[in-house]
Amino acid sequence: MKTEFLDEPELEFGHGGRHVDIRFGLMSFGPLDLGSPRRPQDISVAIIGTGESIDGMSRWFEACRKELPAKDSPRPNLFPRFPGFDKTTPFQAKLALDPTLQGQILQRDLDRVIAGPPDRLIADSVELFLGEARRLIEKGRCDVVVCAPPAQLMDAVDPLASGRIPGQRSAPETPRELTARRGSRPCDTCVERSHSPLLQSWRSAVAPAARPLRTHHMLRRYQLLQVS
Repeated sequence: MKTEFLDEPELEFGHGGRHVDIRFGLMSFGPLDLGSPRRPQDISVAIIGTGESIDGMSRWFEACRKELPAKDSPRPNLFPRFPGFDKTTPFQAKLALDPTLQGQILQRDLDRVIAGPPDRLIADSVELFLGEARRLIEKGRCDVVVCAPPAQLMDAVDPLASGRIPGQRSAPETPRELTARRGSRPCDTCVERSHSPLLQSWRSAVAPAARPLRTHHMLRRYQLLQVS
């Protein structure tokens, strides 16, 4: 048997820069389309969720405008700092969070879907979000549609991902417990949940149905955050 080592290919970035790691390439050179007159500089973001999840997502985006420090780790290249997403950072673009582009899922509709047939939970909850996405897109221009499903829905889709027994109410976490569980990055909790097969199926159901709406996933299109 013959083995051969293939070097990791370099990626292209702004100003002709090249790097094998997309995170360090973006921090050093910026996006590839920096010199294009058609590149977006003000990215209009629509957020869909409950009032609580919309507020949390908005605060998270606001925090991401500024630099986020690197994670304290013996492997610094694995968890580098995030330079921030604004016109004064390497991205040279701004997130426009317009309150008129927020689609709120009503609690009664969420309760109805969760209380419905289990085999319809994913399909019906996805339709709730797509209905709001259609309304927002018809209402005004938005470049990105972000779905912020609440913890109540995520627990219903996959109770094991929450670490709780279905139907069990857990005591509120202390600030120290919350910090220990979430770590230093605001997206740790989402990342932990994202590995659940059932939650992945929820996202898989959203993506194909959303393509005709010309929506885009923020993390894929603009590489806003490194979440691996």
